[in-house]
Parts: sequence; structure tokens; C-alpha cells
Amino acid sequence: MGNEPLPRAEEFQDQAGAALVELAVGLMLFLVLVLGVLEFGYALFNWSRVAEATRAGVRTAIVNDPQADLGELLSECSEGTSGEVQAGPSDRVLASMKTLYAPLEEEQVVVTYRCSGTGHADRPTPVLTVTVEVQDVEHRLMVPHILGLETEVTLPAFASSRTSEDLETQPVS
Repeated sequence: MGNEPLPRAEEFQDQAGAALVELAVGLMLFLVLVLGVLEFGYALFNWSRVAEATRAGVRTAIVNDPQADLGELLSECSEGTSGEVQAGPSDRVLASMKTLYAPLEEEQVVVTYRCSGTGHADRPTPVLTVTVEVQDVEHRLMVPHILGLETEVTLPAFASSRTSEDLETQPVS
């Protein structure tokens, strides 16, 4: 065991450059791991921005007059039946959403007004539930883009709902 001779230099000549190959393989694996973490973090960041934009949009939609004509919906709600009206976002809603996610387009946003069944019984107009949904938002992957490949991933649809307050809204200017 302890009396074996040490290997001679000639025996190591077959392994010339092995350390360089090991470094290259290890470095590539490390770079793939680091770039994967960066890519995932950036996608998660954009996902969070879009989700927060829907929350900002629904808050703005609640306190501003709607883009759609809600006359028929309001009469249905007053009669105790349920209904809904879908509309595109108003300029205020879209502007508040774009402060959080600038690439958002108007056709990607749907605003829905529904009867909520809440509020004071003597209120002249019923309280509505407002839902803002964002759909078909594309996220461009950074690493393939750097390499010249156009690769996009569609983020899942996001919806945020809030019940309007038993107050009056601000008029659209």
C-alpha cells in the first residue's frame, strides 16, 4: 500500500488538456444555470407586473364612469336579475395599467361589469362588481433573443375583481 512508486510524468501525457475540457464543461453548465435563473426571474417579474396592472386597472375602473352603456344592466340589477356587460378599457383605466406594464395594448384588456347584489336597498343605482382581465400578453425570452432567435411565451390570463363602492363615480372628462 504505502510502498507503491509514484506515477511518472510520461504516464500523465495521455491526459493533457483534461483540466481544460473539465473547465469548459463545468463553465457551460454554470452559465446555463445562471442564465436560466435570470430568465425565470425576468419572466416572473413581468408576470407580477401584469398582475399588478390588472389590480390598478380595476381600482381605476371602479371610481370612474364606465366606457360602456350600463343602462340595461342597471335596470336588470334593480329588478334582482343578474347580468353583465363587457367593454374595452377607458383611457384612464388603460393609462393606469400602462404605468405598471407599458407594453400593454387596448385589445388585451377586457372590463366586465356585473350585478353584485350588495349595497343599500334605497340606493338609486345598484352596486356593481367590476372585473378587469388581461389576456394574450407575450413575454419575449431574453437569452434566445440575445442569440438572434425570436422566442415568445404567452403569459396566462389575469383577472382582478372588485366591488364598486356605494358612492358616485367621477365624471369622464
